[in-house]
Parts: sequence; C-alpha cells; structure tokens
Amino acid sequence: MPVTRELEKQAREDIYKAIYSIVERYISEGVSVYDIQRYFRIQKSFKTLLSDINYAGRRYFGDDEDYPGFVKNILRKVLLDKKSEVETTSIV
Repeated sequence: MPVTRELEKQAREDIYKAIYSIVERYISEGVSVYDIQRYFRIQKSFKTLLSDINYAGRRYFGDDEDYPGFVKNILRKVLLDKKSEVETTSIV
C-alpha cells in the first residue's frame, strides 16, 4: 500500500482509469466480460495487462510493496462493475 491515504487514493484513480479504458476497449470489440475475466486469470495475460497500463500508479508504491496484487484487486472490482452493468441492461 502507498504511504498515505492520499497517495493510495491517487494510485487507485490512476490504475482504475487505465484498467477501465482497456476493459472498455475489449468490450467494444465484442469480448464478453466473462471472457475477459477468464483471460486475465492467466499469469502471462495479467503481466501483459500490467505493461498495457504502463504500470499506472506504480510510482506510489515502494519496491517491496505488492503492486500486482493491488492492480488485481482493482481489476476484479472493475470487472464486477461491468458484469453487473451488463446484467442490469439485459434485464431491462
């Protein structure tokens, strides 16, 4: 975790924006949220995601801190949001 709450908030914002734009790009190309979830479970795919977001927010973390775990948490939250968004629009 970043040193202060303010740094953590800024890191979350930077990482969230980067991940959200990539997920939106996948969805606009016709990939389902479920397929995106399965794809990023693979370690190699997750490392590709880290490089795709250019390690957004990485500067807020020290060397020994768990940046990939932090990104994985945010990715999970973004995908859950998208899944619920898709499910609610399909109901209506």
